Amino acid sequence: MIQVGDKFICHWKGHKECTEGRIYQAKNIIYDCKCPKPNFDNHPPDKQRKPHLHIVADLIECPYQYMIGGPFYFHPIDEDTLENIQDEDEHLEIIRRPGDQLSLFK
Repeated sequence: MIQVGDKFICHWKGHKECTEGRIYQAKNIIYDCKCPKPNFDNHPPDKQRKPHLHIVADLIECPYQYMIGGPFYFHPIDEDTLENIQDEDEHLEIIRRPGDQLSLFK
């Protein structure tokens, strides 16, 4: 599961030039959200969706220095697979680097 402070990259099939070399860091996450899919046609909102995440992140590494900063928004993201539940071509990958530590608590 992704947590505040985790670094991640976004994979977006067909948009490699928009995602290559970019590393994000999560700064705010809403967990277990069940908000309906937005509907702007004055129709009743869709049924609640399965639990998902809303992630706000800063871009911390990028080939284009003027883009560094944020905020950047990633949602709705499946809590388990880190895939966008509305776009099967987009998913996030948490970056695990040497020195990262995993803590387990009972």
